[in-house]
Amino acid sequence: MILELFVFASTGVVFLTSLTLCCSKIPESMIKIKSTLAALIDRHQVNDLSVGREIRLLERMEKKEIIYLSAGDMVYFRKEFLLSAFGTFLTYGLLIVNMRRFEKKYNIGTAS
Repeated sequence: MILELFVFASTGVVFLTSLTLCCSKIPESMIKIKSTLAALIDRHQVNDLSVGREIRLLERMEKKEIIYLSAGDMVYFRKEFLLSAFGTFLTYGLLIVNMRRFEKKYNIGTAS
C-alpha cells in the first residue's frame, strides 16, 4: 500500500512539474517573438522598403496578447505555481500523517 501510494504521488509530482514547466515556456516564447517582430517593424520602417501589407501584418502580430495556459481559469501554469502546489501537497501530507498518529494514539477509527 505504501509503495503504491509512493508511485502515485511521484507520478503526480512528475506530471505536474513537467506540465507547469512546459506551459510556462509559452509566454516566454511569445515575448521573444514580439521583440523580434518589433525589430522587423523598425527595420522595415527605417529602410522604407515596403510600408504596405507586411508592416500591417507585423504590427497586428506584435499587438497580440501573451497567452498563459490555465486549467479552466482557476490555475495559471507559471513557474510560481509549482511552489504553491508543492507547499499544498506537503501541508496536506503532514495533516494526514498526524491524523494517523492521532488515531493510533487514541484508538480512534478501529473496529471493536
